[in-house]
Amino acid sequence: MTASRLALEYEPRLVEGAVLLAVAGRAAERRFRAERDRFYRVADGAEREMGFDTFHAAWFARLALDRPFCEALEEQPAIVARCARWLVARARGRSDEAADLLVPHGARPTLLVRVTCETVAAPEALRLLLRRELLHVADMLDPRFAYAPGVPADVAGGPRERLVRENYRVLWNVYVDGRLARRGLVPASVRAERLREFTRAFAPLGDAAAAAFAPFFDENDRTHADLMAFAARGPGAAPLPRCRLCELPGLTLSADAALPAHTRAAIARDFPAWRPADGVCARCAELYASRATASA
Repeated sequence: MTASRLALEYEPRLVEGAVLLAVAGRAAERRFRAERDRFYRVADGAEREMGFDTFHAAWFARLALDRPFCEALEEQPAIVARCARWLVARARGRSDEAADLLVPHGARPTLLVRVTCETVAAPEALRLLLRRELLHVADMLDPRFAYAPGVPADVAGGPRERLVRENYRVLWNVYVDGRLARRGLVPASVRAERLREFTRAFAPLGDAAAAAFAPFFDENDRTHADLMAFAARGPGAAPLPRCRLCELPGLTLSADAALPAHTRAAIARDFPAWRPADGVCARCAELYASRATASA
């Protein structure tokens, strides 16, 4: 089965915006503008919009803006085999660019990708985004990875949930880029970039961060359970004491000496059993200091 068996359905406004950006400054722009202008003379509104959509779709293909989508999907035959549709919609901004699965009851899932017009008009940036996002989706469809939404029961709904979800996001990105790097599909600088992100997320590990990072970047057979366990608990045999708040390993701070009273109060609201003598890791200290400041 090839990518041609999974038809791409593009949001017309995304196609229009990407074509306008991509054709600007090209030798073909004058011809494009002349052909496009004739649709403004169509009196019927619905007919005019349909004409614009058909025209932009033709130029989308003529400018090869669809090529990165097809190439990325060819690299992920499991998605082709498991999904019924692929919808490509316009993202509000770069931070909203992502891929996801829509899973209707009793039907095969739909692949949804949100991307900006600017990214679609920049083929290399689009290829990199799609490779990363579609590998995340392939993991979600892979029974060996065994993806499951949510966080552990002892984390869900509590003050640690946001932190654990962010840690998981960092780990999953590391695992995705590691596999792409071994196939030569991402820049060589990616390892260093992901290590910096990992080190920031798991700052309590200190000098042990690089060693903890390697299994996620360099190995192929990690699972959702591996990533979630590390995101929620840290390495199983961490040499550092664990923070009483986030339960991740890290050097502790004396709340009496290092934490202002309003920060200690913010911690106590979420953790009534916590005492200043228990200490907190540097990341939780920063988190609760910012919360206390925002509340004030």
